[in-house]
Amino acid sequence: MWRKRYRRNGASLSLSHFFFKKAPEKPIQEEVQEWVLLESEDELKQYFLDELLPFQLKGASSTLCETSFYDPVVKSDERLSLLLQRIPDNYLVMFQPVAELKEVPMDAEILLIGSYEIELITFLDQQASIVYPSKENYWTINRDGVLESIVSPLLRLNRTETFLRSVIHSYGLDFHYKKTVLGRNHTFQTGYQPYSTIYIDKHNIEQWLQRKKCCLCL
Repeated sequence: MWRKRYRRNGASLSLSHFFFKKAPEKPIQEEVQEWVLLESEDELKQYFLDELLPFQLKGASSTLCETSFYDPVVKSDERLSLLLQRIPDNYLVMFQPVAELKEVPMDAEILLIGSYEIELITFLDQQASIVYPSKENYWTINRDGVLESIVSPLLRLNRTETFLRSVIHSYGLDFHYKKTVLGRNHTFQTGYQPYSTIYIDKHNIEQWLQRKKCCLCL
């Protein structure tokens, strides 16, 4: 192919130095707006809370100077969503904190810190309909008519209680606390229930949440 050449300051230049092939333009994509059809006021409230959750997580993981990166899995954690969306903001939720007990890192249970007390919470995540609490290290659950054994959730709560007591004692605080075993889809049968320990199941969870809101009036 013949190309006309020019000379500038002793250097040889061709037209290819001045012209180039223009890249094809990408088609403009129109923004597609998604509309959400809500049929009731309750659905509207839940939609608002779901949209608010990412901002709550961002605020909880940030300070004035730094931003921490949290595990994206927590966005879909139903336990965290329940605590953030159904419990008033005057409570501080410490979700799966890592504490240090005798210079050893320890995975603590959930701490719900209010104005007057601290609540240690552990969730029952096993698929079961009925739960039989026991003072032993194992509880019995009824799963589709079959009885099975699970490790007592009180063991986890007791370990976190030991850490919390040491903090309260070290700083000379006078702060009441209690332990809660929360089974959202379970039914607790009457049985062993230690001091300052409550069982919350599907029959009384709404009353438990409502009491948190009533504390705002105190």
